[in-house]
Amino acid sequence: MQGGIKKTKVCIDCGIDVTPKSKRCRLCWFKVKKAPWLKKYRFEKGHIPWLKGKSVQTNTGKTHFKKGHKLNFGKKRPDMSIAQKGKRLPALAYTNSQKRLKELGYPNRTGKKHLLETKKKISESRKGKAIGRKNVNWKGGVTSIKSLVRNLPEYSEWRNGVFERDNYTCYKCGKRGVYLEADHYPVLFAKLLQETINLYGKNIEKIRKYEPLWDINNGRTVCKKDHKRVFAGNQYMGGIYL
Repeated sequence: MQGGIKKTKVCIDCGIDVTPKSKRCRLCWFKVKKAPWLKKYRFEKGHIPWLKGKSVQTNTGKTHFKKGHKLNFGKKRPDMSIAQKGKRLPALAYTNSQKRLKELGYPNRTGKKHLLETKKKISESRKGKAIGRKNVNWKGGVTSIKSLVRNLPEYSEWRNGVFERDNYTCYKCGKRGVYLEADHYPVLFAKLLQETINLYGKNIEKIRKYEPLWDINNGRTVCKKDHKRVFAGNQYMGGIYL
């Protein structure tokens, strides 16, 4: 701008005002630049289409919509498991799979269930076969003895017994309906665990039979907030909280 007056530019073909960076207006630019290029792809006046007067169906492909097709706007497609529920394999694939099973010596048990006695026999035959070193996921006993004890069914029974005795109420704040934890008291869990390790080593089967570890009288119900405060107040000495 100079002296408050905006500079203007004029189209070199028609003389109307254009933007400062342009030489031509849009209409003139289209006539000069686009029109010759578009002429190659436009039919001349009087052109006869190749399919005029012929009965040709153009929408025969699989990707084209057929008459009466309903569009799916925003609807989620069902999961494959739900969509395939109740459907069977094609007849040929099904018969081939059954033939292959017969060749391998497997009986056809389609739709059949094991009896209760058979289930018990299978369960008994598999007991002890995938425990400890015999399990395919064995990594040399990396699980700590503390984790093993806490995952025992005896530990769950002890915990539930403490909760039932205290009527699911925190001994410190008296709250109910909050997340509760069972605290070993007066003898702490770490001290009892150390005693069992001194007696039996890391033999989990013998630790399960150590009665002082599962004594309900040596426990109290605490809410998570108060349990943290109690735990923080204990002194750590020689690997045991005292």
